[in-house]
Amino acid sequence: MHDSLPDELVLLVLEAIATPARNPAEYDLRLKSLSVLSRVARRYSQLARPLLWQEMRASKRSHLERVRHFERHPSL
Repeated sequence: MHDSLPDELVLLVLEAIATPARNPAEYDLRLKSLSVLSRVARRYSQLARPLLWQEMRASKRSHLERVRHFERHPSL
């Protein structure tokens, strides 16, 4: 089946889903929605993947420290 929607339109829909979360529940829903859409088709995956990493939340301080560690060592 051929998907006739242009990438620009699909990206607008994905960006609407990827609005910044106001609380942990919204963040989880946003992440789940983008993740599911990214598995629908390779094309959607390519469009959704950058949005999945646009906003990150850490539930534990140790997780945040790991992210900071990788920021200091970009070669990793």
